[in-house]
Amino acid sequence: CFLLIKESLGFHNSLARKASTSTPLQMASTAQSTSSTSSLLPIVETKQIQLSQVNAEIMTCKPPLSSQSNPLLNLNPFFKNTNNRKTTTTKQPLLFIHGSFHASWCWAKHYMPFFASLGCPCYSLSLRGTGNTFAGDGVKKVQIAQHVHDLSDFISYIKKQEENDENETHVKPILIAHSFGGLAIMKYLEENLREKKVTLDELPITAVISMCSVPPSGNGKMTMRFLKRSLLDSWKI
Repeated sequence: CFLLIKESLGFHNSLARKASTSTPLQMASTAQSTSSTSSLLPIVETKQIQLSQVNAEIMTCKPPLSSQSNPLLNLNPFFKNTNNRKTTTTKQPLLFIHGSFHASWCWAKHYMPFFASLGCPCYSLSLRGTGNTFAGDGVKKVQIAQHVHDLSDFISYIKKQEENDENETHVKPILIAHSFGGLAIMKYLEENLREKKVTLDELPITAVISMCSVPPSGNGKMTMRFLKRSLLDSWKI
């Protein structure tokens, strides 16, 4: 998964490098080519779903029916599917959890269409109090336990959704989180493994990927380390 994330970032960075070194005519040609490729990428859809405590905003991006409609497979032979087989039932679903001051939209541009093009059903959740996931009338603060509760509901929803889509393998999803979303996942694992005594095999997920996650100690101590190291850099952050 790390290699796939790196490939996703590398793909978009390579387009940026081309744009910065190209003539206006070349840039126009590149833009037309990129637009054509983007139009073939899987579409990200936004919808509201009812969890046990809130009505949550999620985004979904489903794989193409076959590798013939996948423009990214030709960019790198590592991803090429020589058998031209269907991709909708062979890859694990990816569940994206955002960080502070973000919502499900932060995964919609670079990540979800890319991984869906490689055959992975993609889902992202706007945590309670972000995006269009309303926390409730008069609610000014949301507890981490409430995010964990919504995350658990979201995982159950995806499991049912994949079964309804007739995913033949019924594989468990992979959780991918950034920043504060990583802390929510840590608390989710703590609640299930330590408090509920669930075994690793019994978890409804198969793996966790945390990118620049908030540490278990929280933001407070980390912020103090930033301040001690450099006031200027802390201000910029």
